[in-house]
Amino acid sequence: MGGAFLVEFSSAFEAVRCGCGLQSVLHEHNERRSEGEKTVLRIGVHLGDFVHSGGDVLGDAVNIASRVEPLATPGAISIAEHVYEQVKNRLGFPLVSVGEQELRNIHERVEIYRVILPWEEAHSSEPEALDRHRLAVLPLANISLDPKGTSILQTA
Repeated sequence: MGGAFLVEFSSAFEAVRCGCGLQSVLHEHNERRSEGEKTVLRIGVHLGDFVHSGGDVLGDAVNIASRVEPLATPGAISIAEHVYEQVKNRLGFPLVSVGEQELRNIHERVEIYRVILPWEEAHSSEPEALDRHRLAVLPLANISLDPKGTSILQTA
């Protein structure tokens, strides 16, 4: 895995909580360090089944987790949509969708969320550019006198 760790937890909540604690400790550590002495990690969390085999861990969950991690900015935590469903009302930190992502060698797109840690909140309130490729479909009620809504214009 190179310079990475794969850590197994008993629940998605425990995994994200550990990631938040780790990023908090590193944030405090880095505040007292010069730029060249800082330790910065990206953390990615995914939920799924895997197999222990010959001292290795295999499976789609491992592949997805390894592709969620680089989507986190340095010092941040990215989580996959299945993790979001497990922690969204329990974590105590805001979670923001960064959208569906195509992950290498994964057939379906995966929605990714970012955990907004307390020291990041100032940056997260900055306005983002609006995506002009969105569409909202709203239900409309017929408030005209014509109950079928067939005559919009009447000609003389």
